[in-house]
Amino acid sequence: MFEANNPQRHFHSTLLILAILVSLAFLAAPSAFAQGTGSATLRGTVKDPKGAVVPGATVTVINERTKDERKTTSNDEGVYVFSALTPGNYTVKVEAQGFKTAEQSGLALETNSTRGFDIGMQIGQPTETVTITAGAEQLQTETGARENTITSSQINNLSIVSRSAVELLRILPGVVAPDDTALEQTGFLAGANNSAAYHVNGLRGEENNVTIDGSRMMDFGANNGSAITANPDMIQEVRVQTSNYAAEHGTSAVQISATTKGGSNAFHGSAYDYMRDHRFQASDRSNNIANPIVPKLPSKYNYPGGNIGGPVILPWTKFNRKRDKLFFFVGFEYYYQRVDEGLSRNVVPTLKQRAGDFSELLGHTDQNRIFNQFGTVNVPFGCTVNGVTAGNPAPNNNIAPCLDPFGKALLNLYPLPNYQDPNNRYNYVYSVLRPNDRNQFTSRFDYTISDKTKLYVRFAREFEKQGFPRGLWWDSSNYELPGKLQSNNLGRSVVVNLTNVVDPTMTNEVLFSASKLNLHYDYADPSKVSYSALGLQKVGFFPGNNPYVPVGVIDAWGGGIGGNLFTAYGYPIFSPYSSFSVTDNLTKVHNTHTLKFGAFIEQGNKTQQSNHDTDITVAQWGEANATGNNYGDLFVGRPIDFTQSTDRPEDHFRLYNYEFYAQDSWKVRPNVTLEYGMRAGYFPQNFERGGLGVLFDPRAYVPTQGIFINGDRTKPNGFKLAARGEIPKGILPNVPVQWMPRLNFAWDIGGKGDLVVRAGAGLFYNRVQGNYDYYSSGQMPNTYTSTVDTPWASATGLTFSDLKNVDPFSTISNVSINSRDINSNEIPRIANMSLTIEKRLPLHNILTVAYVGTEGRHLPQQMNINTIPLGRLLSGTVGNSNLSIPVNRAALDGSVLKQFRPFTAFNSVGVYQFTGTSSYHSMQATLSHQGKNLQYFA
Repeated sequence: MFEANNPQRHFHSTLLILAILVSLAFLAAPSAFAQGTGSATLRGTVKDPKGAVVPGATVTVINERTKDERKTTSNDEGVYVFSALTPGNYTVKVEAQGFKTAEQSGLALETNSTRGFDIGMQIGQPTETVTITAGAEQLQTETGARENTITSSQINNLSIVSRSAVELLRILPGVVAPDDTALEQTGFLAGANNSAAYHVNGLRGEENNVTIDGSRMMDFGANNGSAITANPDMIQEVRVQTSNYAAEHGTSAVQISATTKGGSNAFHGSAYDYMRDHRFQASDRSNNIANPIVPKLPSKYNYPGGNIGGPVILPWTKFNRKRDKLFFFVGFEYYYQRVDEGLSRNVVPTLKQRAGDFSELLGHTDQNRIFNQFGTVNVPFGCTVNGVTAGNPAPNNNIAPCLDPFGKALLNLYPLPNYQDPNNRYNYVYSVLRPNDRNQFTSRFDYTISDKTKLYVRFAREFEKQGFPRGLWWDSSNYELPGKLQSNNLGRSVVVNLTNVVDPTMTNEVLFSASKLNLHYDYADPSKVSYSALGLQKVGFFPGNNPYVPVGVIDAWGGGIGGNLFTAYGYPIFSPYSSFSVTDNLTKVHNTHTLKFGAFIEQGNKTQQSNHDTDITVAQWGEANATGNNYGDLFVGRPIDFTQSTDRPEDHFRLYNYEFYAQDSWKVRPNVTLEYGMRAGYFPQNFERGGLGVLFDPRAYVPTQGIFINGDRTKPNGFKLAARGEIPKGILPNVPVQWMPRLNFAWDIGGKGDLVVRAGAGLFYNRVQGNYDYYSSGQMPNTYTSTVDTPWASATGLTFSDLKNVDPFSTISNVSINSRDINSNEIPRIANMSLTIEKRLPLHNILTVAYVGTEGRHLPQQMNINTIPLGRLLSGTVGNSNLSIPVNRAALDGSVLKQFRPFTAFNSVGVYQFTGTSSYHSMQATLSHQGKNLQYFA
C-alpha cells in the first residue's frame, strides 16, 4: 500500500510524452474531420480502507449484454482506465492480494462519455467477494463539459410525436424545439430529422451535428436532415454535448450522438405497432369555418415493426457455443403516414372556362362578381369573334375561337372544381392527404476477435416514397399539382469499429464510416405534364431538354383570380450526397493522466442541379391586348411575362475535412479533474469538380460596359470563372489551419459525489452549409435566365407563339446575381463557456444550476452590395424632376434608379459574407429524478 503521490510530480514528464505522441499522431495517424466515435471511458482509483491507493490490482469490466471482458491493472497511483468501451451497462470486478474481491454491477456507461468509479477495497482473501450495491444516479465528476444523456429508459417511457429519438432534445435546458405540428411525420428532411429546427444555446440550427455510432448523418448541403433515423426502438441512447466538451469531440458546437442497440448473449426480441388515427383528433378550424363544412381527412400514422437480437450460433458447429464471440441485432419498421396539411379555399377555372366559355360571369357587376372575376371578357388582339374585334366584350363572353393550344393545356393543369360555395366566392378546396411511406432496416454485429481486439459492424438502410401535392419542401403552389410529384429517396449507412488494447495502458480505436442519401424527385404520372403526352410543341426561347410543360403559372400579382399553380423548381431533381470518413483515437494512461490523440479525414460529395426553370405570369393590369381575365389570358396564350432559363447545370461538389487533436484528462487530486487539449482543423474550400465556380469581383467590374463585356455573353461583367483559371475551383483560397483550444475542470467538493462544480470553455469551428457555395451553377455564364415582358399599354402584347422569335439575350435585364464575397473568407467560429453547480438532494433528486454562454463570430449572412448609397437621392435632379421633393423620388422608375447603384448593369448583387455575430447568456436549471418506478425531468 502506498500513499498517493503529489500530482505535480509527473507534470513535466507528462508534457514531454504529450508532445512526442502529438507528433506521432500528426505523422502516422490517418486524418479527418475529427468527431467522437460514440464509445465511452471508465476510470477510477483503487483504494484501501484508509484511502491509500492500491497499485497492481486487477480490474475487470464485463459487458452485461455480451459478457465480453476487458482487464487492466491499476498503476502506481492506483489508477485504472478503460477506453473505447461500447456504451451500455457493465459489471466491475477488482482483485488484489490481501483484499476481498470487490464487485459492482449495473454501472451505466453512456455514449461519448467518461465516467469515474473509485473502488474501496476491504481487507480479506481474494476468494471472498464484496458486492457493492449500486447507489443513486451518479453526478458527473470526470469532466466539466455540459452534457446530457437521453437514456434508454427515457426513450422507452417518454411520449414522442415522431419516430426519432432526437425529438427528445426538447426536454433539455437551452433547447428551442419545433412545435408538435412540425413533428407529425418523419422523413429524411422532415419532422424530428429536421435537425436545423433545433436551436441550442442560442446557436443556429445548422451548427448541430448528428451522428449515429460515430457516423455523420446530415446532408452537408444544408447541414440538416438525417440519412438514417434515430428510431427509438433501434437506438439505445442519445448523448447531447452542448458546451466546452473535450478536444476529442469535434465538428461543431453541438453534438447529438446516438448509439444503436446491440445483441446480447441471450435472445431478446419485440414486435410492436404505434398508431395515431384521425378519429382521436379534433377537426381543424379551417374545416369547420368552411360553408358548407368540409369533413376532416382520415389522417393516419401507423408504425409496425420489430427487432431481435442475440448470439450468432451456427448449427452443427462449435462456433460461439459459449455465446461470447459474435452477437447480432436486427430491426425493421414500416412507416405508414398520411398527413393532413389542413384546408385552404381558392378558385380554379370552371369546366366551361376551360373550353373558352366565360358566360357564367355575365350579369355580375364588379361589386357582385363571382369566383373573384370581372363580369366581362374581351376579345384579345389578333382575334375576331363573330365580327367583334379586339378590345371589345366577347359575344356571350365566349373566346373559344381565340384559343392557344399551349395556353389551353396550361389552363387544364389546374385541378377541377370540387366545392360549391353558396356565395360563389370559391369553387375549389385544397384538402389532400400527403402520403409518406417509409421503411427502415438496421443491423449490428459485435465480434470478439480476441481478448484484446473487438469489432462491430452496423449497417442501416432507409427508403422513403413521399408525395408533395403542392410542391417540394415549402408547398409553393396554392393548388394540388398535376402529375403527382413524389420522391424516391434512399439512405444508407455503414460503420466499422475496431478496438485494440495494445497494452494495459494503451488502447487504439479505429472507425470507418460511409453514409449516402439519394434524393430523387419527379412526377409519378409524367403523362399529365409532359410535352409529348399532351401533344404539345416545346415553348419558349430556351426550351432546353426538360420534357415537362412548365407548371409555373403565377396568378397572385395585380389582384389575380386565385393563387399560383407553381412548382418552384424544374424536374426531375436528383440530389445525392455521400460521406466517407476514417477516425483514429489513441488513449495512453500515464500516472494520473489519461492522454488521448486522434485524427479524422472526411470526404464529402454532393450533386445537385440548378433550380432555374420556366415561370409564366398572368395579371389583370388593364392590358388592352388581352382579355381582362387571367384564365382567359392563359386560354388565348397571352401572358404578361415569360421567364425561362437556358438549362439546369448539374453540380458535382466535393469537400475534405481534416482534424487532429491531443488532450489530457488529469486527475489533479482524487476529487479534481482537469481536462485540457487542442484541436487543429484544416478545412479546404468546397469545390465544384467540373469548374463551374463563379465569383463576382467588384474590382473586375467595368462601369462603362453593360451586363456583358463587349457584348460577349460568355464574359459577364465583373465575373471571374474557375473554368478559365481566373479563380480556384473552390472560388476563394483555402483558409489556414484553425486552432481550437479546450479547457474544463470538475471539482467533487467533499469527494462524496454529492456536490460537484464544473466549468470550462472551448473554441469551435464548423464548416458552413454547402448551399453558400452551390449558387454557381445558377449564375451566368453557366446558365442564363431571360424574361420577356409585355410593354405597358402595348397594343399587340405577347403570345406564346411569339417566344420562338425573341432574342432572349437582348431581354436579359434587371439581373440579380449571387456570389461569395471576395473580401470575406472566414470559417464560422463559436466560443462557448459554462459554470455548473450540481447537488444531490433527498429522495434521489438532483438539482443542476448552470450559467451557459456562447459567442458566435464570422457567421454567414447575405448582403446586397448594390444598394443606392444613403442620401444619394435627397438632392439633385433627374430630367426635370427635383429629387429634394419626396413625391418625385417616389415616382422614379426602376430603370432610372439603376444609374445610382454602384454596379449599374445589375439589379441586386447578393454576396455571402462571414460577418455575422451572435451572443447568448443564460441560466439553466433542472431538477431530475431517475428512479425505477418514477422519472421526471423539469
